[in-house]
Amino acid sequence: MSRDRLISHQVGTFRLVLVASPGYLNQRGVPQHPRDLANHACLLHKFPATGKIEHWPLQTPDASPIPRLTKTAICSTTESQHYLALQGMGIACIADLVVRDSLSRGELQLVLEDFVVHSGALWMLWPSSRHASPKLRALIDFLKDNLLAASADK
Repeated sequence: MSRDRLISHQVGTFRLVLVASPGYLNQRGVPQHPRDLANHACLLHKFPATGKIEHWPLQTPDASPIPRLTKTAICSTTESQHYLALQGMGIACIADLVVRDSLSRGELQLVLEDFVVHSGALWMLWPSSRHASPKLRALIDFLKDNLLAASADK
């Protein structure tokens, strides 16, 4: 299908965050600077379509280099990263929408918040037609209301 036959609509925003379980942080310590990650278990994400490891969007004020991350586990889904982080297996870089409930329940904690620089948009894309079906319209409205509300809570 050509691109001119598609309709898109932004339904929300997200940001990547670093998270770990309280148990993991009690055992291994809370990193204070990205260089501290060299001594931590990192739960990485690999894009299934390309096989590339997702880059952690870390930035330091002094532009000091970010250490090579320890590949404790490489996951092809965010669900498996989330699960491993909950089990105390290490630190994960994951979308805030995925871990929102775990953070609010105290099952996970944010790590290195001041060094993570990332935000993104969630778009819904569908084939164009003269009128959106009621089911499609309901889905768009549901995603927009729930994802934008979650973004506003931050």
